[in-house]
Amino acid sequence: MRVNLENIINRNINISKLSQVKGNNLIKGEIIKGDIQDVKLNNILIKLADGTNLMAKLTMDNMEFSIGQKMSFQVKDANTEQILLKPVINEDYNPKSNKLLQVLDEASVVANEKNIEIVSKLLDNNMPIDKDFINNIIKLTNKFKDTSIDKLITLLKNDIPVTQENIEQLDNYKQGNNSMKQEIISLANRMIDNNDTNYKQQLIQILGNQKNVQQPTGNGEIVIAQEIASEISEKNIDNNINNSINNNINKNVNNNLTLLDIMPEDNLKELQKEINSTYKLEGNNTLKLSKELTLQDLKQQILTLDINEEDKVNINKTITNKLLDFSVDKNVFLDPKALEDTKLLKEYFNNIYEKVINIIKFTSTTVEGKNNDVVKDATKVKNNIEFMNSLNNNYNYVQLPFKFNKLLNSELYIFENKKELRKKSKSDAISALLRLDYVNLGHMDVYISKQVKNVECKFYVEDEQKKNIINEHINKLYKRIKSFDYNITGLMVIDNKKDFNFVEDFVSRKEEAKAVKRYSFDMRV
Repeated sequence: MRVNLENIINRNINISKLSQVKGNNLIKGEIIKGDIQDVKLNNILIKLADGTNLMAKLTMDNMEFSIGQKMSFQVKDANTEQILLKPVINEDYNPKSNKLLQVLDEASVVANEKNIEIVSKLLDNNMPIDKDFINNIIKLTNKFKDTSIDKLITLLKNDIPVTQENIEQLDNYKQGNNSMKQEIISLANRMIDNNDTNYKQQLIQILGNQKNVQQPTGNGEIVIAQEIASEISEKNIDNNINNSINNNINKNVNNNLTLLDIMPEDNLKELQKEINSTYKLEGNNTLKLSKELTLQDLKQQILTLDINEEDKVNINKTITNKLLDFSVDKNVFLDPKALEDTKLLKEYFNNIYEKVINIIKFTSTTVEGKNNDVVKDATKVKNNIEFMNSLNNNYNYVQLPFKFNKLLNSELYIFENKKELRKKSKSDAISALLRLDYVNLGHMDVYISKQVKNVECKFYVEDEQKKNIINEHINKLYKRIKSFDYNITGLMVIDNKKDFNFVEDFVSRKEEAKAVKRYSFDMRV
């Protein structure tokens, strides 16, 4: 028996004087309520509602009580010699209360309010309730004191490592602050706004580290169902992104990038003309931005120019800024062509993950170190990718950070639980959600359902004006879908009455999993 020492008033208990309620007045199974007056070992003194005192013995050892605490008890045995009581959790007795106490008793875990809540939520979520699991989650609640039990269970239930980073990511996803594209834009702006030319040149080298990738198939069909999401989730991005990529960090940074690798030849010619004109460079004393030049070669050429040192510094700075702009635009956003071949989509996430890791490692060695804003923004991108990768252990979900200026964010949710899917045979049924944020149209949710060749789309928009805009162009979408030889069973534009909840509507979705084979959709619509 455990007693809350802060509230206990130690007194000698004289059973003969205090037991005004006799055992033969009680019925086995009856629920009694009262205020706890004192506790010693397994003996408890209770003041009942009518003011009488009851002295009894408890059936459980691992309970914490406080003097004055209101409590309900079930009579397990009652006779002239002793009264045996079992605590129940709620004021109104229910079978679950007994189950919770039984679980804690069998696990040798203290039955306090916090631990009772933990077991209750574990049962509600069909989670293990063995001793080791209960003790593990108790340790997690002590480690992450400001995190609710619900959040911890959500992570554990979906095989997502319980870390501070993943807790923050779960909050971001629940609150709609999870846009990888916006995080990338912020990171890009931080890099571009930095005033250190040498640092920027190293960033160009890191961003230019591009693995050999396959060319798109070119068949014009854009696949966005299981073959998109599963390419991200299958074997956890190249047999676990956290291991395979980390093993290659910094090994493939290309220090021999040519200017043509960074900027198209026509733009190089324009930049060369601009520099020579601005600084009045003529004859042999001109800048030649040949496509074979490396960044190191470029530095040497600038140093040989017959101009003052300040102009040399400014030329180097101007060219570096231009090159970094092009490098960012080319290397940090998802090219729509990648959707024509989902292997390219997987390679995009591998590449961008490797780049942000290298940016973090390199920038952390600078004067500002880990407090640098570039490091902070790169870490946000890194954590988002890692969370998305963990999420795809059980679900098909992917963000699509296109470089379209008018499209602020895009996410694809396939309503398919992989654990359930493994137990089922494949079918052609699919339901999905495409979440889009546009500059002009604002937020839009597109629910898509497909059964064999039958397709239905429902557009949920923010207001009547946006609803009218979509309706004006709905025929174009109809024709586009028909061109893929699908039967359109419905195209509807609806006022968005309910916000999408990441946990309730996706992660904890109760519907049975449906197998997904293939779904084609034109992302340009």
